[in-house]
Amino acid sequence: MKIKLSYSLGKEFIFETESGKTYTMDENAPRPMELLLISLSGCTGIDVVEILGKMKVPYEKLEIFVDGKRASEHPRRYEYIKIIYKFYGKKLSEYREKIERAVLLSQEKYCSVKASLNSDINHEIEIIDL
Repeated sequence: MKIKLSYSLGKEFIFETESGKTYTMDENAPRPMELLLISLSGCTGIDVVEILGKMKVPYEKLEIFVDGKRASEHPRRYEYIKIIYKFYGKKLSEYREKIERAVLLSQEKYCSVKASLNSDINHEIEIIDL
């Protein structure tokens, strides 16, 4: 997966994805650390929806709330993240075990964003002088 970022002095940051999508980061866009929480909630949300669909759990709506606490010193990484899943629907208590299982499967096995947050990642940096 590749991303290209372009910036010209006084302009916005323009991101281009390998899949051909383009995004602009300006004063109206989420900040990078917010995007990380958005990515986490989207990743686990997709997992949970797919798993519950396979389990045939009849819910009407899912909301995910993510609260991240950052360190006070630079690089101000997240030190704590809490994820709250809120399900809406009738008789969901009958499906509690399946819902809990879907959430745990996402968190422990399928969510690549969560796994990336929990691991050491090898980095390589190259500076090209043109």
